[in-house]
Amino acid sequence: MSKQDNLIELFTEALTGQYGSAENTVKSYVMDLRAFMQFISPMPFESVTAVDISNYMGALYDQKKSNRTTCRHLSALRQFYNFLTEEQIVTLNPTLHIDSPKIVKNLPKFLDTQAIFKMLQAADTLKYPESLRARLIVHFLYGSGLRVSEMLNLKINSIAFDRQYVLVHGKGGRERIVPVPERLLSLLEEWKSQQNLISVSWLFPSIHPKGKLTRQRIFQIIKVLASVAGIDLSLVSPHVMRHAFATHLINNGADILSVKKMLGHQSIVTTEIYTHLTNDKIKEELLANHPLSKNKL
Repeated sequence: MSKQDNLIELFTEALTGQYGSAENTVKSYVMDLRAFMQFISPMPFESVTAVDISNYMGALYDQKKSNRTTCRHLSALRQFYNFLTEEQIVTLNPTLHIDSPKIVKNLPKFLDTQAIFKMLQAADTLKYPESLRARLIVHFLYGSGLRVSEMLNLKINSIAFDRQYVLVHGKGGRERIVPVPERLLSLLEEWKSQQNLISVSWLFPSIHPKGKLTRQRIFQIIKVLASVAGIDLSLVSPHVMRHAFATHLINNGADILSVKKMLGHQSIVTTEIYTHLTNDKIKEELLANHPLSKNKL
């Protein structure tokens, strides 16, 4: 193993052990660091200057990488050089004065309630027990707002059947409690019995012993449901269903802080994006109810 590889491995260990970074974040950072290592080769990490970082950002631009992707690369380098500085491997972080490209925040794709109900109806067209599994997936993504990775990491002992909640392990190893509707609990009871699952079993096991379903398989199941329901496939994904969960809660008067906790967001700013999706509803209410609106004059 080269010295460069060894530094990346030490950084990876720090991310998982010391900082509690999510698995996907660690994988992305390692991939980005290896791409940077190839760019600067044969220069060692310790010799990199701010000019080298700027040149790399320019190379990503020339490759037509999105601003979001470029920001992730820069974030990986910042974290990496922060680590090298703390370990006294380098004396100065060369990324300190490098500006991140501006990211335009797009509103999330939107599914209405009727589309969700159509997907649940589509689940019933599948052969049992696949139909039951599909309903569970929709209920977790839309009914509880879980990330697909959080859902796949659930085990039977993650579910408190008597207290109606599920213990979720979210980003960065952070735990949160998410309430579970009675309808979902009854589906879970049926699924547990049908699959003969024990407490340490994955909630969504794969055909392989001790394995669990993959993200790709969940995407496939969601796309099948959307196709049967006659919904535009480009509008449907597990993350879009999570967006629908948050948007519909806020539209129906849920407190934004409660939604923040259920989604597992660290910052209220992240949750506030869903309030933008309620603008049409607010406009309708204003025009319908305010004494000075044209509808009232």
